This record gives sequence, structure tokens and C-alpha cells, in this order.
Amino acid sequence: MENIKTYFDYDQIFLIIGTSCDKDISEMVKELVPLSPRVVVTRSSHPRAASPSAVAAEFISQGIEPEFSEGVFQALSRTSSLADKKDLICVTGSLFVVAEALDYFSRD
Repeated sequence: MENIKTYFDYDQIFLIIGTSCDKDISEMVKELVPLSPRVVVTRSSHPRAASPSAVAAEFISQGIEPEFSEGVFQALSRTSSLADKKDLICVTGSLFVVAEALDYFSRD
């Protein structure tokens, strides 16, 4: 969080998050909640991916109503349509989710 605040200049931040089911989702969410109320929960295609509803439940318990997306490509497409040029889209949670985001941006 500190690096995002230090190294990026943005109007608002959109979070795209998906994680593995064996991670401490509650603690991850507690760390991310102060960054933004604009959240899209998703899942990677990896077999250990946590369900978006499990991740969303943690955000809801912290007072944030996230959007749902069943895949990283869909989450990025949706968020890109909402974000302005001065906004930041942060893909986080699982390296599997980040890898799929990199694939999204490197496609032809």
C-alpha cells in the first residue's frame, strides 16, 4: 500500500483481486480496504483459486460492496471501461491473477 501511495499519482484506484483458497483472505482484505471502495473480485483459472464470493464476503464484512467477475480478462475489461486516464487499476492478491493480467495486456 505504501508503495502505491508513494510511486503512483492517480485520481482514484480500482482494485481487481483474486486469491488462492489457502491464503489469509481476511487479512489481505483488511490491508486493501483503505485503498479504495472500487473493487472487482475475480478468480484465476488455477485449481487453488478461491471463489469470488468468498473474497467478496470479506470485503462486504468491511463495508465495501464489490463487483463480481468470473475471470481476470472480464474483470480487466470491465474496470478499464470504468477507469479514466488518471485512475489506477491495481491487480492484486494472487500471482496467478497477476499472471493472467499480464497475458491480457500482452495479447495481440
